[in-house]
Amino acid sequence: MKKAFTLIELIAVLTLLSLLLLVIFPRLENFSPTHTLRSEGRYLTSLILQAREEAIFSGKPFGIRYDFTEQQVALLYPRDFEGKSHSQGIVFDYHRLAHPVRLKKVILPNQKQLQSGVQDLWIDPLKGEGSHIVLLSLPTGRTFWVKYNGLSGQILLSENAPLSFHVYRGDLP
Repeated sequence: MKKAFTLIELIAVLTLLSLLLLVIFPRLENFSPTHTLRSEGRYLTSLILQAREEAIFSGKPFGIRYDFTEQQVALLYPRDFEGKSHSQGIVFDYHRLAHPVRLKKVILPNQKQLQSGVQDLWIDPLKGEGSHIVLLSLPTGRTFWVKYNGLSGQILLSENAPLSFHVYRGDLP
């Protein structure tokens, strides 16, 4: 008599393997560089929105510090935060970008491009200030763009498609 698996045993094993794959597969995506790039872009978006909300609530400009040398970003509190005077503003916590994501440049509405050193951008929604575009990239060439409009508070995200300011600067033909 030949030993073989019954149909029920085969279905049970396939079902268990399917369930195992459903649990493991989504977690594997977290290890992809593209996922890391998107995650850092979303983190940057939340940091910009936090600076905007803090500025609205306090009535004082808050900022974002972009450190190209150390590849990190931080929320920048006002120079006179908590009644103390500071020459540059206060940084409480830096966020280092996850490897292999790189902070490539920040573009201002006047088309000035910041690509090195430590750059502070102040966000003052009451004056409509702080508009900028941030470019994050991977060594493979994939890019992620975050565009903040200081006037409306709108944030646009784009993967591999460059963003510019011409849409809301008022200089459309």
